[in-house]
This record gives sequence, C-alpha cells and structure tokens, in this order.
Amino acid sequence: MEPCNNYISYKEVISQVHVNKGDIVHISSDILKFMCTCRENAEIFDPNIFIDSLIDKIGPTGTLIFPTYNWDFCRGETFDICKTPSQSGGLGNIALKRADFRRTQHPVYSFAVCGHDMDYLCGLDNVSAFGSDSPFAYMYERGAKSLFIGIDYKDAFTLVHFVEEKVGVPYRYFKEFSGQYISEDGTVSRRIFKMYVRHLGLSVKTEISPLLDDVILGKGIYSKYLMNGITLGLVDMHGIADIMEHDIRDRGILVYPAK
Repeated sequence: MEPCNNYISYKEVISQVHVNKGDIVHISSDILKFMCTCRENAEIFDPNIFIDSLIDKIGPTGTLIFPTYNWDFCRGETFDICKTPSQSGGLGNIALKRADFRRTQHPVYSFAVCGHDMDYLCGLDNVSAFGSDSPFAYMYERGAKSLFIGIDYKDAFTLVHFVEEKVGVPYRYFKEFSGQYISEDGTVSRRIFKMYVRHLGLSVKTEISPLLDDVILGKGIYSKYLMNGITLGLVDMHGIADIMEHDIRDRGILVYPAK
C-alpha cells in the first residue's frame, strides 16, 4: 500500500477531533490499524505518546477512561486489580502499566482511569457491572464522550447494557459471580459481584441497528472522521443512551434482541 498523500501523524490525530478541555473521554480502539498505517508512512507508533496526546487535549480538568474488561472472574479465576490484564484492547493494558492511571474495582467490567475524576471512579464499589452506581452510570450522567478508533460504535458500545439494565429488558437477567479478589492494597478476599447477562435459553444477543446512525447524526450527538483511511467516531454517551432507552421502551427498532 502506498503512503497516504495527506497523512496525519498519530501524534496529531486527537487535535483534529472535537474533544475539549475538561471533557470526560472513553476510548475504544483497534490500535493495530493505527500501527499499520504508521508503519506504511515511515512512522513508529508509540502508544504512550498517543495516550499523552489525549491527556493533553482534555487537560487537568478532564478524565480519560480506557476499558480493561476481563471475563476470567466469571470462570472462577482470581481477579487482581493490579495484575489481571485487560482483554479489551492494547491501549487499556498500556494504561494499566502507567503510574498516572488507576483501575476501577469491578472484576469483569473495569476501566483504567486518569485525570480529574480518577479517585472518584476508583472509589466506586459497584456490585452490578452496569448499575446506577457504576462507571457506566457516571459516564451517562456526566455526558462523557466515547471515541471509537478503527471500530464501529455499534460493535463495541457496552453502554447499551447499562440502558438494558435500567429498562429491565426481559432477555437479560441478573447473575452472580463469586471468586477470589485481590484489591489495590493487596488484601485478598472472596467477593460476590453480579452482571445483567443475556438469557442463553433464549439464544439472543443485543443488536444495534445501522438505522441509529442517521438518528444520532441528525441530532448532532455523533461525529465521524476519516483519517489515514481509519474511521473515528465520537458519540455523546448521555444523548445516545436516552435515544436507546426510549427505543427499547417503545418498539425496539434501533436496539433489539437478535438470535
């Protein structure tokens, strides 16, 4: 593949996105695409420099959040908040190794966080992954922005499960998981957490319709960018969650269970 004529350095990508000082920004990414594009254009991708560019953009009053999900606790494995790796993206694992990030407490749906609200988020002791006292509720209530890099938001929008729990959809139910838990200070205990999981007996999963794109674009709560052949999407988490909730309670055209 030929180098891009209008190549934008990965160090400058975030400067092109509508993210402001003081914003709360949640990142979902396929960083391999970034790395490949950099290599094709004779640039070496450094994930820490990229993370630094995000921190610089939101400033000291902003909060940066990376998903660091790991589902092994559901299979009975020990969760160590300091050592259990993320299974949801390379940038999350890079963030977990940095001194300026801390990890939230839920053993399955955790986040690496830095910035203004880091201590607040890491102090949350939510038992339910998607409950009203979870980081998902915080992102909804505070109007966080979710930035998708090389990923379509419809394929990675975990906040939809917060909406489903809020509504109480019939195709999901609460399931408890217990296991050994090692906290930030090294304390070992046996703890119980729960998740609003899909009902396997109904053989359904949550689908987000492509029709939602036009709705959120029209309402100005979704922006799309194309840089170096990579699509980036920026979503207002409060705005889209309200639309999803209304749709689920009404007819379920935009968000629905599918086999």
